[in-house]
Amino acid sequence: MALQELGISLSLVGVAGTILICALPMWKVTAFIGTHLVVMQVFWEGLWMTCVSEYTGQMQCKLYDALLDLSPDLQAARGLICISLCLGCLGFLIFLLGARCTNCLSHPWIKARVVLSSGAIFCLSALTTIVAVSWTANTIISDFHNPRVPEVLKRELGAAIYIGFVTSGLLFCGGVILLKTYNRLIISTPCNVLNVNDDESTIISIASNAILQIFCMKGCCGINYLK
Repeated sequence: MALQELGISLSLVGVAGTILICALPMWKVTAFIGTHLVVMQVFWEGLWMTCVSEYTGQMQCKLYDALLDLSPDLQAARGLICISLCLGCLGFLIFLLGARCTNCLSHPWIKARVVLSSGAIFCLSALTTIVAVSWTANTIISDFHNPRVPEVLKRELGAAIYIGFVTSGLLFCGGVILLKTYNRLIISTPCNVLNVNDDESTIISIASNAILQIFCMKGCCGINYLK
């Protein structure tokens, strides 16, 4: 099913994007505003480290000594992005159980429900990513337009923010496509692919024949009675 491959491909690209924005120290970048256009240093802030880029091209990065060194929005973003990564990996592992190219599960209906769960998990991963990115972006924009914040402390949106928006979109689209494959399987699967074995199907056929005979006997008795 090409739709299933498309959904998992978009989701995996989204998971890779989540790993990228988690590692990139480019969530906040120094804002070039004010009267001084010549800036000797450019500061980058990420979830795990802060970097300083010199005008000579050299860059020095330093890990945060403590969690409290981060601003509240970056603290929340770190937790949400870690949750998003865990959900993305979990969604992929669950998808492997229900993928049509694997033999972990034999029944198509069970596989469809497993893929349905995988799609829902990818959508949750997209939700946590978009919340983390939007929260940080809102804080940056609010501080940028706040006159009480000094110009040296104002930041601009870094590359990780833009990548995060694209990543959340890919995760959401991939999850929705996987959810859509469940409906397509329900429509395309014939009724004889129910989860019954040969013995159960034999019992059901005998019971249905007995019920039909009872109705026929009642009909015949009714006709004779009228006569």
